Amino acid sequence: MVFAGIIVTLTCMAGWTFGRRLLQLGNPKLEVILDPPTLTAGQPAALEVRVLGNANLLHDWRLTLVIRQEMCIKERRSSSFEVEELHRVTIAVGEQAPPHDALLIKIPADVWPRYAIDDVEHICYLEAKARIDRWPDLHDEVRLNVRPATRTL
Repeated sequence: MVFAGIIVTLTCMAGWTFGRRLLQLGNPKLEVILDPPTLTAGQPAALEVRVLGNANLLHDWRLTLVIRQEMCIKERRSSSFEVEELHRVTIAVGEQAPPHDALLIKIPADVWPRYAIDDVEHICYLEAKARIDRWPDLHDEVRLNVRPATRTL
């Protein structure tokens, strides 16, 4: 009897997760347009965010710029993976759909490395979160291409 209860509980949890994922397919999607398309650390860039789908569904939205470092640490017979968030800044917040105006963003030059290191990857992405009434919330991440700051002599 206990075994049947466990099976029913696991089946309900799997159904809930699958159903929620299925409903999220109908959520509005973000399209990010950058000018220039590749960001340079330390220099400003124009960012335009468009909502594909019904933007009127979105409430309490937030756009956040996140930079994190992912490190693969290799030891004799094993390896581990470390993630460290280096920078997080909220770009825009609002009650209704995001504005169609271009936003100005800037990757701090002191956070983004000037050279590549083996087994260390720096990732920059735009995180969008919004509440949708009586529906699974929106949580999108759009990866941004960033190159190191140019040196001036």
